[in-house]
Amino acid sequence: ISDSSTQKEKEEKSFTFTPISIPSGTFPLYIRYVTVEGSATNVPITVIHSEGKSVIFVDMTKRGNQWVHLGTFSFISSKNPQVIISNKNADGIVTIDAIMFIFDLTLAPGHYLIGQS
Repeated sequence: ISDSSTQKEKEEKSFTFTPISIPSGTFPLYIRYVTVEGSATNVPITVIHSEGKSVIFVDMTKRGNQWVHLGTFSFISSKNPQVIISNKNADGIVTIDAIMFIFDLTLAPGHYLIGQS
């Protein structure tokens, strides 16, 4: 989520993941991105879940090209969960490859926990 504009001129952009189908329950959520020269250290990721929304800030200069644990969230299948990655106020380049909900905890990859705010 970037363009060639300077930080001062940067247009705000976002990418929204909306699962087509998700069972109700509490699941860990992971993100995967690429670290590049100039990656942002303060990328806001908003998770819309059954209890409201949580914003997690990710340092994309670290742990690129691997699954990074964002937290564990409760979801209700009929409430349209979303994960929104934005470049709003980010101090560099924002990249995104994928998100992953783990419905079967025996499949969870090794992960790094990133704090919530």
